[in-house]
Amino acid sequence: MSRSPDTEHCVSVHLTDCGHETASVVFEVLREAYPQGCDAGPVPARGTAEAEHHVVWSSTVDTATPRTDRAGAPAALVEDVRAEIHGAAHPVRQVRDALAAAFATEDHGTVPGEHEVEVRLRLTATHRPVG
Repeated sequence: MSRSPDTEHCVSVHLTDCGHETASVVFEVLREAYPQGCDAGPVPARGTAEAEHHVVWSSTVDTATPRTDRAGAPAALVEDVRAEIHGAAHPVRQVRDALAAAFATEDHGTVPGEHEVEVRLRLTATHRPVG
């Protein structure tokens, strides 16, 4: 049974300052962590194809059924990306931990709300392209 994006287990993830390829890498990590509860791929929430780095890439993650047998090397990014994670505190923490296990992260603050929390992260490229 599919869950509504409004359940307490659902978290919104928004990525900025990156292209489609980088957003795809980040969302693939989340699909691996939550295979039954993640959108199919990065969806541009705002912006245009001509200005790809000004797009907000958006996905919803349902954390109700995490994969417990995850193992593997951290994912490689070719560029840094800003991530904002919105939702209830525990599911947001789960998604933050999944991203921190896969990428080098910098904490850029938490904004508490009455029923939700927002966590801001910077996922950093561990191997910068030569050029």
